[in-house]
Amino acid sequence: MTANEKEIFTLLLLFLLIVYLPALAQKEPSIQINVEGIQDPLKEKMVTLLADRSQDIPSPITEVKVRIFYAQSTLSLKKGLQAYGYFQPQIQSRLEKTGNNWTLWFTINPGPPTKIAHVDLKITGAGATDSAFIKLSKNLSVKKGQILNIDHYNEAKDALFNLAANRGYFDAKMFLNQIIINTGSKEASIVLHFDTGQRYRFGPTLFPASDLNTQFLQRFLRYKPGEYYSSAKVQKTQQVMAGSGFFSQTVVTPLTHQASDHTVPIKIELTPVKPRRYTIGLGYGTDTGPRGTLGFNWIPINSYGHHLNILARGSYLNTGSTERRNNSINASYIIPGADPANDSYAITTGYGDISQDTGTANSFKTALSYNTILNEDWQQILALTYLNERYRLTDTPQITADVLYPSGHWQYIRNRSLQKNQIINNGISASFDIAGASEDILSRSSFIQGKASLKALGTFEPTHTRFLFRSQVGRTQIENLENLPLTLQLFAGGPTSIRGFKYNSLGPGRNLLIVSGEIQQRIYHNWYLAGFIDTGAVTDSDIPLTQWNSYVAGAGGGVVVLTPIGAVELDVARPVINGHSQKTWQLEFSVGAEL
Repeated sequence: MTANEKEIFTLLLLFLLIVYLPALAQKEPSIQINVEGIQDPLKEKMVTLLADRSQDIPSPITEVKVRIFYAQSTLSLKKGLQAYGYFQPQIQSRLEKTGNNWTLWFTINPGPPTKIAHVDLKITGAGATDSAFIKLSKNLSVKKGQILNIDHYNEAKDALFNLAANRGYFDAKMFLNQIIINTGSKEASIVLHFDTGQRYRFGPTLFPASDLNTQFLQRFLRYKPGEYYSSAKVQKTQQVMAGSGFFSQTVVTPLTHQASDHTVPIKIELTPVKPRRYTIGLGYGTDTGPRGTLGFNWIPINSYGHHLNILARGSYLNTGSTERRNNSINASYIIPGADPANDSYAITTGYGDISQDTGTANSFKTALSYNTILNEDWQQILALTYLNERYRLTDTPQITADVLYPSGHWQYIRNRSLQKNQIINNGISASFDIAGASEDILSRSSFIQGKASLKALGTFEPTHTRFLFRSQVGRTQIENLENLPLTLQLFAGGPTSIRGFKYNSLGPGRNLLIVSGEIQQRIYHNWYLAGFIDTGAVTDSDIPLTQWNSYVAGAGGGVVVLTPIGAVELDVARPVINGHSQKTWQLEFSVGAEL
């Protein structure tokens, strides 16, 4: 490029910048819409109507285009109001310009409303006698006497089609639907004639190739071939299969396009989990010292869904004056029951080694158990356990005991999440345990033991204040308490019991009573400050509620972080004995669900 050409090019570029730069820098005009004279939700709908239409103004937005949009807006509002029963509105409008911004003002007097004088709903076909359609017809969103509302009309049509799809009326159709308006009398008639057709039934279920036996997979189904179709049963089937632990992904689909003879086949797609999985965990507790967990899970072992769980745990703390350890290894062979989503049998065997302030124990245990989910809130475990334990309680000689005891465990949990991250803010849980043995049947001594616990959590949302309550009560009926192995004794103390006292340092005794209250106040996101008081007793005699010298307490505060897997809490607690606060402070750390 020559010098002259460069000079000409530079001048041309400057000219273009001078001419077009102001236009490029100019901000695109904005349009604001204000509606007065009517209230929400009608007001919101009219504003949204015009706002949506303003998006169709071709760019660039000019004054001419804005004025054309403004001129057409009154007609758009009149048509929009008709859909909600107002056919004689009076609309005043004005257009204002401030700088590069336009504001459209509309004052609406909607006039007298048009009301529904008659609803002509006819349901024909097999659904005419279906109780679900009969119930829907009585609760339809359009009713005589209502102001005409196009949204309610569309909701009524959708409700009919949705119910038909959910209950297997796959040939359903609307053969007449209309709104008849009498502007003179300001009345409307709704006409909905709906033919459900025949109701389909469940056909065969198509399973993918799998390591699991087809007969075993069929035990997850919440429906049977030949039953009337129900989308709720299809969704429940997908839910229980997804939560069974056998599959990482489950999709259950009705093949309506392959339906014949009014039966619909069901296709199930399954992605199995990795058959062998390992878990490892490390941690530290103020009462336990360093601790670790190692687990192995093999699922399934065979085509009938049997699986194996092995879990080893260990912790050790040596304070110089006290040695504490809690080591165990347990293996469980699990056999799914008749309903593998809700019940199973387990054969469990394991070894434990415990050393704590109140005693030591080495135990071997074998148990047969039956676990069943009674409903969405209740779970039950029935077991028969054989225990061989060599133990020593505080100030007693070492004892070796054999115990064969049946037991029952019932747990209730009902909770509710108020946050998108699924952190539980409200709920209640309770558990009940009973166990017993007879010295006439492979046991050192006869005993019966009952335990119950209650936990409650509530949140006062305006201030983000959480209230927690815990209580536990237990009773062991036995002639000589020393004949009960350490692992079956009642103890208290520790982060989830009476804080301020070391883990299981209170006891043993025939009677246990613990009551705890805690308040948590949010300070930042999921961070809370906590204050608490725990009180209770473990005694060898009955505990009158007025006999306060039998109780100890722990009080203090800490910091809590809420996570989807539970609360992480670090507390400092001071023990109180016979009404006198002790000089020592105990640091408490806990992780886990609060219910």
